[in-house]
Amino acid sequence: MVTITGEEEGQLIIKESLEYSPTLKILVLQSGDEYDGSYDPALEILPSEDFELIYNRDTQELIYRFRSDQVDEDDNRDNRVDQRLISRLIQNNAYIYTADVSHFESRAVKSRKVIIPYTIAEALMNIRFSSKSMPEI
Repeated sequence: MVTITGEEEGQLIIKESLEYSPTLKILVLQSGDEYDGSYDPALEILPSEDFELIYNRDTQELIYRFRSDQVDEDDNRDNRVDQRLISRLIQNNAYIYTADVSHFESRAVKSRKVIIPYTIAEALMNIRFSSKSMPEI
């Protein structure tokens, strides 16, 4: 037997079954002092890549930016995807990560930069990881 009671008068539901009960659906209203449930990290859409390539046409600079808890060039949230990268590297026993900044499409590249957030740098140092960039062409 399932008994559900509410705080107000007349809020009582009793369901009884020996073997099977149909699904019981209860609709309630949100009160002003409780969590509204509008943000669920488990349902966030993660970027497909763990990094973002950013090309500046004016300076012809190519930036390899590891995603973390920031927003990308299109104002999409990274959603802490750095944790996914760290987990993958540890699971795969990878000790070298290559950031390819050798080219970007068919555009001229005069300078290159790799941006590594502290969370990734710290994790890599803790697992004695080495990183390298592709040599300039």
